[in-house]
Amino acid sequence: MIAKKVRRQLLDSVLARVFADYHLDPLEVFYHKDNDLVLPIISKSGCTSLKDSFIRSVVPGFDKPFDLIHKIDPKVETNGAIERLFFDTVSGYKRFCEGKNVRIVVRHPEARLFSAFTDHVVGKNPVYKWNIVERTLCGICEQTDYPSFTSRVSRISPNLCDRHFKPQSVFLMSNPEVTRTYGVLKLEGLVDSWKIDPILASLPSPRIMNKNAYDVNDGGYELLGESEWSELAKLYLEDFSLYGLLSERGGAQQ
Repeated sequence: MIAKKVRRQLLDSVLARVFADYHLDPLEVFYHKDNDLVLPIISKSGCTSLKDSFIRSVVPGFDKPFDLIHKIDPKVETNGAIERLFFDTVSGYKRFCEGKNVRIVVRHPEARLFSAFTDHVVGKNPVYKWNIVERTLCGICEQTDYPSFTSRVSRISPNLCDRHFKPQSVFLMSNPEVTRTYGVLKLEGLVDSWKIDPILASLPSPRIMNKNAYDVNDGGYELLGESEWSELAKLYLEDFSLYGLLSERGGAQQ
C-alpha cells in the first residue's frame, strides 16, 4: 500500500514538472464583449448562476434549467456577444486578461470541496468516472468517505486537477495592474457585492441555480482530522488564505 502511494505521488510530481504551465483540464472563461469583461468559470463556485446571468444580460428571456446551461454555446445563444473560451495554460489565460475587466468569484474552499465530494458520491458529475488522472493516480472513482476523498485530492498537483477541485487561486492574477479593472468577489454575499460593482451592476443579478449554491455550511468540515486538513492546506494554500482559514487552524504544515 505504501509503495503504491509513493508511486502515485512520484508520477504526479514528474507530470507536474513536465507540464508546469499546462492544465490537463483547461481553464474556462466567459467573455462579455460589450463590457470587455472576463469571468473565469470556477466549478462548484456558483458557475452555473454566473453563466446564466451573463447570457440573460444579452437575452433577457433566457431561462434554461441547471443541467442544460453548461451544454449551451453562449456565442450561439447571444449571437456572438458572449464567448466561452478555453485555455490550456495559465500563462495564456493571464495574457488574455491583460487590459480587460476581470471579475473572479470564489467560494469557501471547504464548502466547495465537500460539494464536489457529494457530487462524486451520488454520481452527479461523470468527470470522476473517466478522468484518468483522478482514477489512475488517486482512485477517486472509488466509493469512499470524505476524509479519504480529501486525502486523495490533496495528492494531485493543481495543473492535473479536474475543474471541480482545481484550486481557485489558479485564476487569480498575481499582477492585477495589467488588467483594466480587477475584482475578487466571494460567493457568500455575492448578490450584494454584485449590485455595487461598477461593471457587474449593469448585468442581471445572479439567481440561485441549485439549492446549496450559496451555503457555506455544506457540512463535512468537522469530519476532517488535522492530517487531512494539513494536506489540503498545501494544495489550497491561497484559497484558504482568502478566507482566513490558515490562521483559524494554525496554518499549513510545511
